[in-house]
Amino acid sequence: MPLATVEMDFLKQLIAQRSGNVISSNQDYLLESRLIPVARSIGLDNVHALVAELRRQPTSNLPERVAEAMTINETSFFRDMSPFDALKETVIPSLLQKRAASKSLSIWCGASSSGQEPYTIAMTLRDYFNELNSWNVKIHATDLSEEMVKRTQDGIYSQLEVNRGLPAAMLLRHFERAGTRWRSRPELRRIIDARRINLTSAWPMAA
Repeated sequence: MPLATVEMDFLKQLIAQRSGNVISSNQDYLLESRLIPVARSIGLDNVHALVAELRRQPTSNLPERVAEAMTINETSFFRDMSPFDALKETVIPSLLQKRAASKSLSIWCGASSSGQEPYTIAMTLRDYFNELNSWNVKIHATDLSEEMVKRTQDGIYSQLEVNRGLPAAMLLRHFERAGTRWRSRPELRRIIDARRINLTSAWPMAA
C-alpha cells in the first residue's frame, strides 16, 4: 500500500528538520525506496510501520538514520572544473601570501560525500604548491552520513569511481592498488580530517 499523504508529509518534515534536505513532490518515490531498508534493519515490514515507530520514539537515533538514508551522495573527482581552476590559479596563491607568516592553511569541504572533493583538493595542493609541504595543512571533510565519513577516512575507491574525472597520471601518482580498488596514499590521507557534522546543528569546530 502506498504511503498516505500525511505519512509523506511527516517524513518530509522530519528529514528537513534533521538535515535541511527538502524532498520535493517529484521525489516522493524515494521515500519508499530509500527507507524500506531502514525499516527492515530494525525488524519492521514496511515504511508505514517505520512512520509509526518514529512517532512513538522521536528521541531515538532513528530520525537521524532516516535523514541519512535520504542523502544523495553524488560526487566525483574534479567535478565541475571551474572551482578547482579558481583554487589553483587564484585562491591558493593569494592564501600563500596572506598566511606566509603562520604557514597554516585550513580548507573546509561541507557535504563532502565519499571524499572525492577533498582528495581532489589535496592532490591539487601537492601537485602545484610544493611549498605547502612544510606548512600545517588540513582539509576538513564533513558529511551527515557516517558511512560517507568512513569512506573518506579510508580513501578507497572502485575502478569505476576513479575513472570518473581522475586523470590516469594523477591516479598512479596519488593512489596505490588495493586488490581490485585504489587507495589514496598516506600523505593525502593524513591531511584530511573527515568527521560527521550536521549543518542544521550548532557548529562544533573551532574557528
